[in-house]
Amino acid sequence: MPMRNYVLLTLILFSLVISPVCADTRAGDQFSVSLHALTKPIKFGTALRLKVTVTNVSDHDVPFERTPGAIPDETLTYRVEIRDERGKGPDETPFFHNLRANRWAFGSYTKYVLKPGESFDDEVVLTRLYTLAKPGKYRIWVARGQRAFGGPPKDAMKSNEITVDVSP
Repeated sequence: MPMRNYVLLTLILFSLVISPVCADTRAGDQFSVSLHALTKPIKFGTALRLKVTVTNVSDHDVPFERTPGAIPDETLTYRVEIRDERGKGPDETPFFHNLRANRWAFGSYTKYVLKPGESFDDEVVLTRLYTLAKPGKYRIWVARGQRAFGGPPKDAMKSNEITVDVSP
């Protein structure tokens, strides 16, 4: 076997041995995202606010980007998936449509470290993003990454799915 083949074989074996050590930890191994179910229907036309809890399920610190201030607004930090009883998504609000159409990614964010076993709660104001045009049942889940905008897909963790009843 020529020397070049030995070098190539050595590099391949080395990469197979070292790659598990250098592999990134998946988000699911680091934190969980829980969406809290509402205990009663909400009235049509009122703001729909959902409580989300993010918990560090690892044995090490996990950094996040969060909005600063006394009243942080994390609504845009979450990807929200919502479907009505027929599986159709609601219309976006003009605010959210304009934001997505122009791909704005602005805001002020600070680093926040979540220690093992610790949690933080966020409020997602769903009606800032979507217009719930009629009463009915809606299935909702959210996903959050460690970075505020544009984190890699492996960085995001999906929540449980809840059903929200919007009454007339």
